[in-house]
Amino acid sequence: MTPVVQTADAAIRRSGAIVDRLIDVAVSRARARRFSSAAQWARTAANYAMTNACGQLRSTRLEVTIDLIAARALPVSPPRRPLGDRRRVLHVLSEAADIGGLTRLAARWITHDETSVSSVAVTRQTHVTASLEAAVRRSGGEVHALGGGDPVRSAGRLRGLSAEFDTVICHLQPDDPIPALAFGAGYGGPPVAVFNHADHLFLLAPTRATTIVDFRPVGQALSIRARGYLPQACFMLPLLVPDDGNGTQASGASDDGQVVAVTVARPVKFQDTALAPTFAGIVAEALERHPNIVVRAVGPRPEEAPWPELQRRYPARVQAVGPVSDPMPYLRSADVYIDTFPFSSLTSLLEASSLSLPVLTLDAHHGLRRAFGIADFVADDSDRPADLDGFLARLGDLVSGPEERRAGGERARRSYELMVPSDEWARNVRDLYEVLDERVRDGRMLGESAAPLYDEELAHYHRGLLAIEQRVPLLWTMIGYLPGFDDRERAWLSARITLVRAVQKVARTLRLPVEGAERLLVPAPREGRS
Repeated sequence: MTPVVQTADAAIRRSGAIVDRLIDVAVSRARARRFSSAAQWARTAANYAMTNACGQLRSTRLEVTIDLIAARALPVSPPRRPLGDRRRVLHVLSEAADIGGLTRLAARWITHDETSVSSVAVTRQTHVTASLEAAVRRSGGEVHALGGGDPVRSAGRLRGLSAEFDTVICHLQPDDPIPALAFGAGYGGPPVAVFNHADHLFLLAPTRATTIVDFRPVGQALSIRARGYLPQACFMLPLLVPDDGNGTQASGASDDGQVVAVTVARPVKFQDTALAPTFAGIVAEALERHPNIVVRAVGPRPEEAPWPELQRRYPARVQAVGPVSDPMPYLRSADVYIDTFPFSSLTSLLEASSLSLPVLTLDAHHGLRRAFGIADFVADDSDRPADLDGFLARLGDLVSGPEERRAGGERARRSYELMVPSDEWARNVRDLYEVLDERVRDGRMLGESAAPLYDEELAHYHRGLLAIEQRVPLLWTMIGYLPGFDDRERAWLSARITLVRAVQKVARTLRLPVEGAERLLVPAPREGRS
């Protein structure tokens, strides 16, 4: 075992130990009937597992803890109402944002599910974005904003609300405890499906949900192999892609021989990782080999890594424009779309494909790590080369002239159009609803199978996850989550946060390791009486 692997495995073990301690505290608070704090500790555990590779994509212990809270704090589900003429569907979102693909996905689902009356409940907000609300109103449904208060109370409201519907579809942030509580122990309402949008990350799914909905084969492989869900509990629903481009060819950026290569993603997807090659290295090599390329990044600000160094080396040929709510104008003015690596950006690649913009992704991952990439959404092998030399050679072909770019753009658009036509997608959704009805009649639920044991295949995956995901310190999470704890917990945690900051400051001054200080933020379970 190499030193790099040993270091990664040690980091994964440390994170796993912190998750276990956080769950212990959540159990302690639940047994003490301090349900709000228990739910917040459970959320903290899920968030830490989601943002720090810990050897788990699912925790049976955390699900048992959520069910303990639900059983003690929530009333059992009210009786289901009989089906009406049209299916009533409740879409549950953690957050609805103007920027991001998940909200747009939910809105498209509602718009194209023409045989249902669709409503929305948002668990973490006191409002619903205008675009999503408009889709709901056109469907004849209602919007419900459940955020801004006690998560246990919000879970109770969501459980009661679900009785008015025939089907529940969850589009969640993976660490949201409110649906896990609402559709956990004591739930007996309509069937619940969980759309697995962040399929490469830890997921806290409700135990009484019936089905995990995956949108790509590698995501379903993770659901079965890395989360332990039964194959019959998984349903494949390919993405309903937006049709905003109408096949219109992107215009190209200039007439002076320059070729504009655009890339769109969250800032973290551009930063260097322990996996090779880095995206900065790919960009630098492309700029060296092809003097007429200009690289434009949408999402990161100019001061965020790795852009300052790239801009210093290649002034006027590298641009970082920051986050935008609508990347389409940048895509329309580009010549080529290049995907990020080692962590891809699916929504952006699909939007580029819709505009007949030639797309290029590096398909260099293997095994379960293929979940970090999006090669499944690029049909032509030439546009998803398996190594860096192939990537740069293909980029050279696209740089060589407008005819090659036009041909590449036509291939991207054809691939896009063949993914899932809206009528086929609607049939798939009707099949999903029938599967959900059948599974709930048979009493099947996700919690009937346990998370798998950790083995070398999963260790290989989590080492990769450790490399690509930006680790969020527990201190940051606790500061953000502090208002959600009860009064006693807030007082204890405020004092501990001050202590940890002081310890970390001293450790940095003396150039000592600071990782161990985070453990001071997690009380022993018996400290619930403090």
